[in-house]
Amino acid sequence: MATNDLDETTIAALVEQGAPIDVFGVGTSLATSFDAPALSAVYKLVELESDGVTRYASKHSEGKRTLPGAKQVFRFADRDVVGLQTEAVPAGAERLLKQVVVGGEAIVDEKNIRRIQEYARQQIADYGRPGRQVELSASLSALAASH
Repeated sequence: MATNDLDETTIAALVEQGAPIDVFGVGTSLATSFDAPALSAVYKLVELESDGVTRYASKHSEGKRTLPGAKQVFRFADRDVVGLQTEAVPAGAERLLKQVVVGGEAIVDEKNIRRIQEYARQQIADYGRPGRQVELSASLSALAASH
């Protein structure tokens, strides 16, 4: 199986080269217009709750390291801090990640594209400079060290 932003051109080249691939995972090219930027991302299980017990998952192999626990990003004027979803918002910070779907249903009304565009432009203008500092919270660092 092969994935990673595949499209018809890449697949044709792989087949022509005789790559031993039975299944091609195509997603981004199906869901995104070719002239629009797309974020390449991978979903990784980092936490599982069952019967009130939370189990954490992490990966430690080179190049594929993941940190355990559901995350939250706290934005300060001078840096971003990646922490645990359960952490309280530190003084002077804004919580960036917000839940938008529960049980397959949207729980927010984000249909105003102009408002979304303006928010994105403002965030890029205010915080989108290269070299912005990103750090882990003490809680996330401690959880990662214990798993």
